[in-house]
Amino acid sequence: MIHNVCLILGKCLDYTNVRLFDDPSNRVVLDLTLLMLQQWISEQVEHDAFILGSVVELVEMLIHSAQFWQAFKVMPCMAKMLALSKRPQISAFIKTKIVSIVAALSKQSHNLIVPPVGNASQAHRAMVDQDVKSKFPNPYDA
Repeated sequence: MIHNVCLILGKCLDYTNVRLFDDPSNRVVLDLTLLMLQQWISEQVEHDAFILGSVVELVEMLIHSAQFWQAFKVMPCMAKMLALSKRPQISAFIKTKIVSIVAALSKQSHNLIVPPVGNASQAHRAMVDQDVKSKFPNPYDA
């Protein structure tokens, strides 16, 4: 079930629409998202590489929301993500993303966070889609 939620959120959110979390009327959605990510980081990411990759991608996008950035930077789960980045079995791609997230969260102002250039997110989504297709082939594609 967590894999499905990761896929849905990964496809629904991008760098342009995460600003919806900055709207005060969406505070409940922000709080639920923060709780969900905190629980996944605390209990799931070290056991499942797909969830780790998806959480890193989500956080990488969500830090472009000022409200998310402000709330997430003080959460204890960031220390766990940084500790995970030091494990040898974590891919260099994920390690680099975690370090860039930590660097963005340690900036003094949210205005200093620069949106990504190019189609890095789309490339990662294509990689995730390919991974899903390889694990769960469509029985009708024969």
